[in-house]
Amino acid sequence: MVRVVGLRKTFGRRTVLHDVNFEFSAGKIVGLVGPNGAGKTTIMKALLGLLATDAGSIRILSQPVSITTHTVVTQQVGALIERPAIYPFLSGWQHLQLITNSVEQMKWVVQAFQMENYIHRPNGIR
Repeated sequence: MVRVVGLRKTFGRRTVLHDVNFEFSAGKIVGLVGPNGAGKTTIMKALLGLLATDAGSIRILSQPVSITTHTVVTQQVGALIERPAIYPFLSGWQHLQLITNSVEQMKWVVQAFQMENYIHRPNGIR
């Protein structure tokens, strides 16, 4: 169900993830355990396609997951990450897509909060 191979992520000169490999199948309970700064949140963001990685591959339900190819697969995945609540590289519309696949609901929210003029801009920039 989930397969991670050779995952690497750096922030500047600091390597946060180095050759991370794991896999698990449906029906398993899996936990990421480690001290602060170990890379747990970075792994979760990469698994959800919310963070670009430098190397490696992620597959969920046999489908590739990356920052550009995550929406179909991650609609079947639930995750709560402590921060950030809003991802600066996504538009408001893309944030709504993370929580629902109902275009009707998304349009209702946009109209209700009068966001038509900026919903498709990254980070809701007005």
